[in-house]
Amino acid sequence: MIDQQYIKELLFSGIWFKYMCYDHKEAVKELDNITNANDVIQYNSQNLFEFINSSAEIPDHIVWRTGKLREIYFKPNGEIKKMRIGNCWFKIFYIKDFGITVKPIIFKSDDIYDLINKGMAIENTI
Repeated sequence: MIDQQYIKELLFSGIWFKYMCYDHKEAVKELDNITNANDVIQYNSQNLFEFINSSAEIPDHIVWRTGKLREIYFKPNGEIKKMRIGNCWFKIFYIKDFGITVKPIIFKSDDIYDLINKGMAIENTI
């Protein structure tokens, strides 16, 4: 686990992040194509999670986007509770997500915990 103090330093330095999110538009398009092709899956395209056929699976459309820290929430003891990261649309991440589904973009010279080699951060190449 990464030290909370180092994570706070990264967050407050104004760096950018790569974060994992879901491309809903592409998933709706794929489900529409599947439905039109064989009329097996019945669903409401406005809400992907209301399937009539419960055995249907949502297609995998995970994308990595780049965004800035927008808000950060703290626990009463000063530890990080959650952070909102994104540009136009925000996504909430918790401290356990740091290095897994949200990765800081940092310079190699600033990487004191060797996060880039561990796959928990992305090297900034400008």
